[in-house]
Amino acid sequence: MKSRSAVLLVVSIGVFLALAIKSKIAPSGQQRTTEFATPTSPLVKKELSGQLAQEFPPFPVYPEATPESSLVQTEAGVTTLRARWTVGTSVEKAVKWYRNALQAAGWTVSKSDNPTSEFQQEIDMDNGTWEGKMNIDGPEQAFWVTHYNPETRQVEAEPSEKPGKDILIDVELIHK
Repeated sequence: MKSRSAVLLVVSIGVFLALAIKSKIAPSGQQRTTEFATPTSPLVKKELSGQLAQEFPPFPVYPEATPESSLVQTEAGVTTLRARWTVGTSVEKAVKWYRNALQAAGWTVSKSDNPTSEFQQEIDMDNGTWEGKMNIDGPEQAFWVTHYNPETRQVEAEPSEKPGKDILIDVELIHK
């Protein structure tokens, strides 16, 4: 009898979660909003293809960079913004440009791994309201897809691959 109750409970939770997820696609097909709500942790995600989300704070974009996607996610009161660009330049040039452009825009750049590497760079940044991380990956380099875990307040990463000839600039910002 206890196992039937457990199965019924698991099925009920699954149905509740399935009904709590709503997904909307704008007529243009370029925006997708997903709302996932539980009594303790609402999650709202907005994904945009080929453009930067309006919620992004003033942020320097490398000249001639092509936007690939952006994301706005709010979970447990924490807002995370993410954007990706590709551009035909070297990792070294992009890192130098971003260090100068971010500082000129009022951001503190607290870390830049090996600024002469042609494969991959990571920059930590903060402007008092937003803190974040930028990964700049070379065209032949496997890169890490990052996401913010609000429970640990850490940016976590998983491996992926990027085909193509351009470098990838991946920015993730967390509202303080």
